[in-house]
Amino acid sequence: MVPILAVVGVARLVYAEERLLTARFSDGYRRYAEKIGRFTPRIRRSR
Repeated sequence: MVPILAVVGVARLVYAEERLLTARFSDGYRRYAEKIGRFTPRIRRSR
């Protein structure tokens, strides 16, 4: 039960932090967030 609560707590913290960063840095943060993953980095093929 504790691991489930920990995951839920971290997820809530991440979403709250994203709202804060979006409010503070607006378009700059949105562009940054599109390039990276929320919890893990996205792996893209090189072109």
